[in-house]
Amino acid sequence: MRIPARLFAPVVFLCPACNSGDTAEQAEPTTDPLVNLSGEQLAGMFCVSCHLYPEPALLDKTSWRESILPRMAEFMGMYATDSTRAGLIEEGPGGAEVEAANVYPKTPMLSAAAFGKIKDFYLQNAPDTPPSRHIATGLKQFKVEKSPMRLSPPVTTMIEVSDEGDIHIGDGETDIAAISFFRARGGFCLPGKPG
Repeated sequence: MRIPARLFAPVVFLCPACNSGDTAEQAEPTTDPLVNLSGEQLAGMFCVSCHLYPEPALLDKTSWRESILPRMAEFMGMYATDSTRAGLIEEGPGGAEVEAANVYPKTPMLSAAAFGKIKDFYLQNAPDTPPSRHIATGLKQFKVEKSPMRLSPPVTTMIEVSDEGDIHIGDGETDIAAISFFRARGGFCLPGKPG
């Protein structure tokens, strides 16, 4: 079966989103075929290379503009200043791992014009105020129990439920692997990264 060239072209441009680790300097193309796509299409191509597609209505305009979009730009190799990237990567083995994984690319994964379309799409379609989140109460099959363990600020990197029903939580900010045994209504923290 032959694949039409117009269907193959987006794959070529998605390859950098796979974080292959190739950080060789590349000049940004003078003509960017991605700018012919809509912001929604570009979000569907680039955002989902790392996580589930986030609908614009998930957050308000201010959150998208001041927090999420600038942070996502960094993961796509676009930085506010020339020194921003260096400030995101720690010294030592952790920083070496981040470099090797190409978490913060040295060169942009897409043009500023294409990212601008993604940004415009989210800002034009997000609500002005934070969406309300209604949580149903009174579910008879569940009982709320606060965990005695609190991590601040939380940077959850892993959640796993074991076959025994234990909940394992990894936190990147505190460098703690925490195992909380909700059946026993207690918990404890183990130093080190989750393995």
